[in-house]
Amino acid sequence: NKYNANTIYEWNIDGMSEYNILSLLQQMTMVSNVYKNQNRLISDHAIANLLVVGFTGDPSHLKDRNSELLSNLKCKKLTDFKWYKDVFMTKVMQRSDNQQPFWKEKFLAGLPTLLGEKVRNQIRENYRGIVPYEKLTYDELISFTQKEGLKICQDLKLQKQLKK
Repeated sequence: NKYNANTIYEWNIDGMSEYNILSLLQQMTMVSNVYKNQNRLISDHAIANLLVVGFTGDPSHLKDRNSELLSNLKCKKLTDFKWYKDVFMTKVMQRSDNQQPFWKEKFLAGLPTLLGEKVRNQIRENYRGIVPYEKLTYDELISFTQKEGLKICQDLKLQKQLKK
């Protein structure tokens, strides 16, 4: 392959095998050497930055994608709660506005309907009829959710036993 020091190359490893990724890393090293040889004034740090930008692209689209993922994230079944909690928390904590009440409300809105309603009702019982999203922490929301989820599971087990 021929490389030009005045060109920024884009690298994409999505779906590549380990062998292909190693091959691409070798090409990146060659590009780095071209940059070093043709632009002796560029520091190693600047070259590394050029390679990273070429490898990852413009990261601003990740923030937009993150917001879209959070807005559409749903926990369809009670058994998916751990996955939902982990994904939601990972995505929301990457945001500078992660403590906004909107995201805390969205966390509960993404739960299965019955669970979300039971959690909101439990919170209202503890906070004089309101859900104070601005005061609640994510840990508190998760704790309320886990307690109500356990109650639902216990109720379902009890119903199964009564049917037998």
